[in-house]
Amino acid sequence: CSTSGGQFADPFKDLKVVVRESNQSCNDFTTSTGNYKINPCNLGGAKRSVLPDLNYSNPLNGVTTFDAVLLNKHVLGIEPLTSPYKMIAADVNSSGSITTFDGVLIRKLILGVDQNFPDNRSWRYIPNLCTGNQTFLNEFNDGNPFDAEFTDPFNGFTRTYNCVAGQPVIPNNCTWMDHVSIVPSDPLAQIQNSWSFTGVKLGDLNCNASSDGFAEPPPSEKEFNSVTGLPITIGQGVSKKIQIIASAPEEIVAWQFGASFPATLFQVGSFLPGNTLSTFDPENIHLINGNGSEAGLSRFTAIWVSPTGQPLAINNKVLFEFTMQANAPISALENLLQINTTPTPFKFFNVSGEEVAVELKLNSMSFEGGIGGGANDRGKHVLQLKNESVVPNPFNGVVNFTFEMLVDAPVSMQIYNIDGKLVSEKNEYLSSGQHEIQMSGLDNYPPGFYSYSIASEGMICRGKLIKK
Repeated sequence: CSTSGGQFADPFKDLKVVVRESNQSCNDFTTSTGNYKINPCNLGGAKRSVLPDLNYSNPLNGVTTFDAVLLNKHVLGIEPLTSPYKMIAADVNSSGSITTFDGVLIRKLILGVDQNFPDNRSWRYIPNLCTGNQTFLNEFNDGNPFDAEFTDPFNGFTRTYNCVAGQPVIPNNCTWMDHVSIVPSDPLAQIQNSWSFTGVKLGDLNCNASSDGFAEPPPSEKEFNSVTGLPITIGQGVSKKIQIIASAPEEIVAWQFGASFPATLFQVGSFLPGNTLSTFDPENIHLINGNGSEAGLSRFTAIWVSPTGQPLAINNKVLFEFTMQANAPISALENLLQINTTPTPFKFFNVSGEEVAVELKLNSMSFEGGIGGGANDRGKHVLQLKNESVVPNPFNGVVNFTFEMLVDAPVSMQIYNIDGKLVSEKNEYLSSGQHEIQMSGLDNYPPGFYSYSIASEGMICRGKLIKK
């Protein structure tokens, strides 16, 4: 929602701009005042197109889990977005609508699963040539900017938010977004507003992105402490279950952070729910094995977003747990597990979107059986299944559960709606090996957020589903 000559007077600095005529193009960069040259090289006198850089700045600039909260509240109708600029910011896949899938893409970007939004679009640009037209402006501000149309004054073509099949390309893009094409000799071209843009950072629904091309400064370094205040020591070859416990002075609607550790010293087996189950979702934790990497660090990133925007008390609550095995003697686990500021900055948000001071602690618990042990040690294993997946997601009326059983055991698969009500359940006794179980009859349930669980003798895998 930062702009150049638009809603807010924040100029874009060092933004790459391409000025093009036919197959010739010249590049330039905006100045500290957000201006660019309209004649950077010897182009002819024909129509010229101006195209700002869609991949400008860090994709995470201004994008946090609180933006995902705002998107959820819009989709559910709890608190609809009213600004057309914020609606365009929420449409991160540029589909012309705001859906739960946009929220999925925001989360994957924050987790580091994806490096950018689709088509490497980090910013979108609304030409002031469009918003200076009263007919367009009325449609743009009517609560749905995606249905606004603009009639190009230089050629008479009507352009829409997304390209329409059979519509002529004018001359670089058939939409009214992200470019202007102007005849320099036309009197309209002498007006500065004809060459200006309003920039919108994708994913930044609360409009706090920086217009100088950089993400906000990283927060102060955080660190883990142990619950007891004493170092957490672990012998070589010993397995432990580690709890991550949070203490905050107020309720939280979203959080995010990442941690790294030496890949050679210990390995992480699996992530498990804590005693605040609603904060745990396997899809909201991303683990990267750093063995063989230049830095030699493994890391995980973790986030949580309130599905409805309702706050959650996390005072002395276990956010989640993970199992680990030491490859060498560890004298102080809390010193090895370092909270990172990148790529997922440490942030906990209250219901107003303000950052909350939070203390994270580690608690070590006994865990028998090791990481990745044999399936014959059934009595020692907490984990009875692995490699689980649930597809399709988003789904319509059918969901397929795929997983591998380590031993013969009973399995329960359940699907819940957003209110926690059980809508479908299937119980099976399965042999060891790969299985695919289908759950159908979900056609008549309304679109929105759902959750699932797969449980087998002490192991519970939970995740989120979206119904179209």
